[in-house]
Amino acid sequence: MTAHPLLSYYGDDLTGSTDVMEALASNGVETVLFMDVPDEVLLKRFGHCRAIGLAGTSRSETPNWMAENLTPAFRWLKSLGADICHYKVCSTFDSSPAIGNIGKAVEIGKNLFDQPYIPVLVGAPQLKRYTAFGHLFAAYQGDVYRIDRHPVMSRHPVTPMAEADLRLHLSAQTALKTGLADLSMLAASGADDRIDGLCRDADGMVLFDVDSLESQSHAGRQLWRLRREGGWFVAGSSGVEYALLTAWTAAGLTEGRKSFPCPAELTASLSFLAASHPPPNGRSAMQRKTVLPASISIRWNCLAKTAMPLLKGQSPVASTASSAAKASSSTRRSAPPPIVAAISTASPAAVIASAACSARSCAALSKNSN
Repeated sequence: MTAHPLLSYYGDDLTGSTDVMEALASNGVETVLFMDVPDEVLLKRFGHCRAIGLAGTSRSETPNWMAENLTPAFRWLKSLGADICHYKVCSTFDSSPAIGNIGKAVEIGKNLFDQPYIPVLVGAPQLKRYTAFGHLFAAYQGDVYRIDRHPVMSRHPVTPMAEADLRLHLSAQTALKTGLADLSMLAASGADDRIDGLCRDADGMVLFDVDSLESQSHAGRQLWRLRREGGWFVAGSSGVEYALLTAWTAAGLTEGRKSFPCPAELTASLSFLAASHPPPNGRSAMQRKTVLPASISIRWNCLAKTAMPLLKGQSPVASTASSAAKASSSTRRSAPPPIVAAISTASPAAVIASAACSARSCAALSKNSN
């Protein structure tokens, strides 16, 4: 059965892409993440997923690269027909005109989706990131700093944040103007009318403040309310998902909170297995379906081949869908595509981290088993 997707997204790096997966999967939205545009056969395997992601590298790329690569990526995401299409950036918003230009990505999405303006949401209290009257703040070792005074992000080696006012920061990256739905507007009794007026006059971007769970709920309701048929392009951090989840929960569109195995236990299990080497004949239990603690079902050889592309920029797929393992089990006799890892009830971040941490061992395993 194919489910109508609530959301499609492009992550500007791998870790940010799994951040979105974690937010969604933890709240009952089955999610699949691709590292390249899949063919129809592979995509169909995940037709039950209600969120579909594409992990990219735009955070470290130039505007020319974005024009060449984001355009087809966004076009494919649009073709999925999701209610929301999200360009996901880091919640610290570090970017510059030359590298990771968020304004350029917004321009591409705005033109492709033919929108009068693009909603932008960055604050994510779950990550200790906050926006107030357009200014970004982030926590570090227990204290909260304005982003241009943040001990780390103000000294980022490639894209240091020298401006906390995100409207001014974006003005160096694009000619698009940025309106602001600030905290007072979001909390006002006539918020809908005021925001409608703001958006009616907008011709670039509209930034939504989020400094708390309450303002996040207000912003999420507005993002969902303002969407239109044919897909609605938005930009921002995983705060977009956390905000939308409040609206989806209110509308009965999510299954509620989900629990996952402890990431440390999963990482330890996978790392232990990765350290083991197959016998000389090249065949081992790792090439068959291996049952790990906490009911994690992974085809080991598939995991090894999934970890390797992480180092090469190739195309593994990680799925948080709880039924993925069942699908793999029902087709056990046919070899799965080498880029698919079937994961059941596993934290997506834990699986990706485990694969990355075990990459060198996986290299040896893959070489011996091929």
